[in-house]
Amino acid sequence: MEHTEERNQTPVTVLRLAFIGLAVAALLLGYHGMGIYLAEHPDYRQSPIDVLYFTLQLYVLDAEPLSEGGDLPWQLQVARFAAPAVTVFAVVETARVLLTSELHRLSAR
Repeated sequence: MEHTEERNQTPVTVLRLAFIGLAVAALLLGYHGMGIYLAEHPDYRQSPIDVLYFTLQLYVLDAEPLSEGGDLPWQLQVARFAAPAVTVFAVVETARVLLTSELHRLSAR
């Protein structure tokens, strides 16, 4: 029985590692791309903390500087799709864990 449980958890671990990799890639690409984009748009502050703040906004689809549209660096293009995907995955994984624990609790009754 332990061997089966161990085998069932391996894909989840690989999936979580892929999730972490995607989250880090989205953050790094977003930060670099946002820095490039803000350098071309002087109406926004460009301090490192501001660039980080705008990059973190990508995870919730609300990066203020991007509301005007226009041509974006490829790094920012990748990050603006990868970051929300990370958010969606986190919500789905959280729901899965909560539902699984609830099902185990109900089956124990």
